[in-house]
Amino acid sequence: MARTILALFLLWAAPSWGEERPHALTSTQVPTSSATPTPSPRPALSWRPVERVLDREGEASGERLRLSFPRYDLNLMIEGVALEPQMVESLLYFTALFDGAAPAGRVRVEGRLMVLDREAPRVVERLLEAGFEVLGLEGPFLNASPAMKLVRFAGQGSAERVAQDLKRALRGTGILQGPAPPRIEPTPRPTPAPKALSPLVEGTFGAGVREGSTLRYSQRFGEGFERILRFQGEGERFAVCGDWILAPEGSGKLLKAFARVGLKPSALWKEEGGMRLRFWYSGPPQEVLPILLREWGRPDAAPDP
Repeated sequence: MARTILALFLLWAAPSWGEERPHALTSTQVPTSSATPTPSPRPALSWRPVERVLDREGEASGERLRLSFPRYDLNLMIEGVALEPQMVESLLYFTALFDGAAPAGRVRVEGRLMVLDREAPRVVERLLEAGFEVLGLEGPFLNASPAMKLVRFAGQGSAERVAQDLKRALRGTGILQGPAPPRIEPTPRPTPAPKALSPLVEGTFGAGVREGSTLRYSQRFGEGFERILRFQGEGERFAVCGDWILAPEGSGKLLKAFARVGLKPSALWKEEGGMRLRFWYSGPPQEVLPILLREWGRPDAAPDP
């Protein structure tokens, strides 16, 4: 309890400290000169130093890198449903900063970390000590066992230094833990069939990205806005988790629509560009897929890029 109070005090007091912090946010881009030379194409970026330090291969897209860290170490239960590790993922988004057309040697990072209640105070404390800005501490799920916290943070600095400081902050948690290696059997056995996933999902949304025994769908809007849907299982094990960025004026109507079919919001907060909503559902897929598809395709439900 004392550590939790200390971590929350540090979160409250950090912005007022006068000392310089290595990863403090200054701007989303390195300032350029007032001259306006003819733009030239930006060079291709290598994210290998970051991937090497964090021991994870990411999804690179131009000047951005997305890293996902499923919690393979947890057996998370919500209302009697066991969640697959990919449903409890931490996300890191790196964006390269440029000085004109040339890389400035610095990156901006934004992250959402899924930590256990007991891990949260230490993670928050280490992030602040490294100079990151902790933007929020919320409960990502309702009625989850074990209890979880979602830590939101941001910062900037040299790519490898940022990655190293993040690795130190996450030491002692299960976030950086990969999947368990396959057990070596004395005699060959047939490979078990993959866990079933409701065919209704792909029949409704089209082909998704298969990660383990889950399906992921994502939409990106402009700079850094991503909307995610993740499905697992079928029948009694069918579940969906959503992490959506919304236009502020559309959030109230969406929450009412979700409530009618049992989609439960577990966190809602304001961030630059819109509202961020996390939600959860387990039950018959036929009841929720039509409304999810309708809201997924509405352009006015997304923030302006």
